Amino acid sequence: MRYLFLLVFVLSLVSCKLSPSAPADNYSTLSSGRGNEISACVVEANMSYREARRAERIRFREAIVDCGGDSLCISVETQINKSILEETRADHIASILNCQHQQGEGAGGQ
Repeated sequence: MRYLFLLVFVLSLVSCKLSPSAPADNYSTLSSGRGNEISACVVEANMSYREARRAERIRFREAIVDCGGDSLCISVETQINKSILEETRADHIASILNCQHQQGEGAGGQ
């Protein structure tokens, strides 16, 4: 159960990376002819990142309770939490960069 939330996050990142489009949004961070698609991708990446962080907070809280006050267990879970959050952040950055790389797709230079 602990890693179910992490699994959901990973699957959501994969779907973001594989999905060429996402629901339109007024939020725009990049300007180009494909700005709306890129913005939608960024919005989806941000939503996935927030959900992953939320899921990890829940997992971490449950893990600490399961430790039952064992300081070694708490220390291990704290390190796992730190590692997961770092990986989550790195995945988020990679997703944003992937959205930006979509900008170069198309018939440019012809």
